[in-house]
Amino acid sequence: QTLTPVTITVDDTPLAAPVVSGIVDGTGFDIDRIVSITTPTISGTAAASSTVNLYLDGVALTKSVTANSSGEWTWTPSTALTAAAHTLVARTVDAAGNESGGSNLLTFTVDATAAAPTAGVRTGTDSTAIPVLEGVAEAGATINISNAAGAVGSATADAAGNWRFLIPATAADTTAVSYTVTQTDVAGNTSSGTSVSATRVSTTAAIVLLPFSSHHRFSASTCSSSSR
Repeated sequence: QTLTPVTITVDDTPLAAPVVSGIVDGTGFDIDRIVSITTPTISGTAAASSTVNLYLDGVALTKSVTANSSGEWTWTPSTALTAAAHTLVARTVDAAGNESGGSNLLTFTVDATAAAPTAGVRTGTDSTAIPVLEGVAEAGATINISNAAGAVGSATADAAGNWRFLIPATAADTTAVSYTVTQTDVAGNTSSGTSVSATRVSTTAAIVLLPFSSHHRFSASTCSSSSR
């Protein structure tokens, strides 16, 4: 009986670890990794035509993705991610089933809503007595102020979320003016508006007229009086 030799190739060397390049939300590549949509697209590179296993928050996804002939791959979740911080790691699998080491760790945050900011009024203390709007919003958010005539201006919330805005003299009045305050957070979400009413305090000095008396004489040059 003639035996046919069989060649067995042992491949226990995994491919190089893939790279997670970044995350894209509805407005484009997100540098700060805070996204305003719940199904962002994550992209990366791996060995050409290789299978890429993904681990979201430390748990393996049930479906893998395949790198194209250039080694590029993308993944978009089929169900909405929760509004929270997340992590993702990728691992390449070769034809023999060897799984590579983990890629770089991608940390990102899903933030799909923005709450309306708080807003209050502080009476102006300068010579024009123009009121100041102030309140609390998300850290780094842009605060937009408008009235019935349109946009009035904007401010930026500090690291603690505090913001303040001096109403321009052209937008203040000695009668009550209603302002609407919204915030656009760092993820790009714009909140509903908070209404606040502010009044410019009049600083016009009152003129007091004294009764004329023949016992007093006024000098235009000295503004002094003397008795006869």
